Amino acid sequence: MFKEYYSPHTEILQLGHEMMLCKLGDVDLVKGLASPVRQLQFLEQLLTSAGESSSNGGEQSVAKAVVQNEEFLGELLSASHLKQLGQLLCPTCTPCTDDLKELLHRDTTWGRAAHHQSLTFKLNEDHLNEMTALLHSTETLLEELNKECKFLQVDASSPPLSPSALRIAISDLSQLMSAFSQVFNTHFRGYCNRKPPVFSPSTHTFRTVHRLLNACNQELQAVEQLLDTSSDVTEMVRQMQTERRYWGHGEKHTLSARMEELKKKYTEFLTFYQNSCM
Repeated sequence: MFKEYYSPHTEILQLGHEMMLCKLGDVDLVKGLASPVRQLQFLEQLLTSAGESSSNGGEQSVAKAVVQNEEFLGELLSASHLKQLGQLLCPTCTPCTDDLKELLHRDTTWGRAAHHQSLTFKLNEDHLNEMTALLHSTETLLEELNKECKFLQVDASSPPLSPSALRIAISDLSQLMSAFSQVFNTHFRGYCNRKPPVFSPSTHTFRTVHRLLNACNQELQAVEQLLDTSSDVTEMVRQMQTERRYWGHGEKHTLSARMEELKKKYTEFLTFYQNSCM
């Protein structure tokens, strides 16, 4: 329990507080979680204080220090102090008194509060990073929109807008608005205040008529295609009957002439066959 309370961080923090270099709640400063500038200042003050104490102690001679140590050990090991020395080496009660426990508990509470503060600082830092990234993305988007909307940018070479030109433009706009208001009140307000037209409930009749008209148009188109096809077939038949396309006896003949010739040959063949049978 005693070792848990007296960690190295607690000892350094207690020492820095006694030397008036930091506060008891500066746990982040001892653990290295504070800002670099604050840590450097703390280390510089600590090293300066340690250097001053070592320089003051270095002025004593080695022989004098040895003599003082021997006198201290002799007095400590004397018969008058043996009982106190035995109680010190083998204590019968806990070394942690009530006031010391309260102090250690307070230091632990401050350490937890400082740790919670450091976690809050880290969360705030993460939130700050997210907001920074969002600002960068928004800035990039605005730059892209600015490039796309070049027509909204004012040309530096164009002449500035003079007050007289602005006055003329406002006057023209006022005249146009007055003319529009007069025309609207005179001609269009009556139409705007009219009730909307009421449609006939017999809409299915119009749908039926529309469907029948579409069917009639389709039939008429089919009849037109049939007439075109019939005229094409008639023209082909006429060409076949009138044009000389078929060879016979070294000459071209029409289809009708060839059919007559074939019919004549067939009749002669039948006559010859009947005579031979009789």
